[in-house]
Amino acid sequence: MAEHGPVLPVGAEVEIDLRGVGLVRGVVAWSTEGRVGIAFVEEIDPKAARKPVAVRTPEAKPLKRPL
Repeated sequence: MAEHGPVLPVGAEVEIDLRGVGLVRGVVAWSTEGRVGIAFVEEIDPKAARKPVAVRTPEAKPLKRPL
């Protein structure tokens, strides 16, 4: 789950910069009230994504090219 201001439609292809992981590609699985769930194209290391850092909102951007 990620917090995101603008509404992203379910099925939108996105790239997101995850702390501890880097840039990953995925598809919006669900979207509600400023939050989205993303199904990643490739598996990520969940421990790396949970590394503590300063609070920051990830930015998801719609892809200009298909996966």
